This record gives sequence, structure tokens and C-alpha cells, in this order.
Amino acid sequence: MKKKLKVPKFKTESQERAFWSRVDLSKHFEPKDFKPVVFPNLKPTSTSVEMVRQIRDELARELAGKSEAEIIAFYGKAGNAARKAAKRAASASPPSKKRMEPTRR
Repeated sequence: MKKKLKVPKFKTESQERAFWSRVDLSKHFEPKDFKPVVFPNLKPTSTSVEMVRQIRDELARELAGKSEAEIIAFYGKAGNAARKAAKRAASASPPSKKRMEPTRR
């Protein structure tokens, strides 16, 4: 290890992003300082951050210029639909675990 890196406490994410963009980690660490890491419980997400942002932006464009009551009604309908879908998924019967019997010929 070369010289110790002091990481300050950040108030905002933009401050942290600016800090890490200025720091040259090669001045603080040697390749031998790193250890391999495994994340056994890490699961890939099916939705990318970019996709979430696109959906949010589309919603903002769709709701632009609407009254507050219309926006509340829209979110109420979306919430009801999500709750109904979750309820259907929860009440769906799990696949049966019938014992497989060999077929006779």
C-alpha cells in the first residue's frame, strides 16, 4: 500500500461522484493490495436503471399539463392494478408435486 486514502463523509451523491472522479487510486493502492471477492447472493436484476429512468421520463411527459386530480387518479389506477397482479400471483397455486410413476408397456 502506498499512502492512505482519506475518504470524507459526503452530503450528496454528486459530491461523492465528483470526489471519485478526481481521485487517482493508483497513487494509493498496489495491485497486490486487492483480493478476489465473491458475491454468492447477488442476483441480476431484470430491469436496468436506464429502463427505469426511461419509464419515469415517459410518465412525466404523459402527465405533464394534467391537473393534480388526474395525476392522483392515474397513480391510484396504477397502484390498484399492481396490487391485483400481486394478489393473483400470490394466490396462484404452486405446481403440483405428484410422484412420477414409471409407465408400463
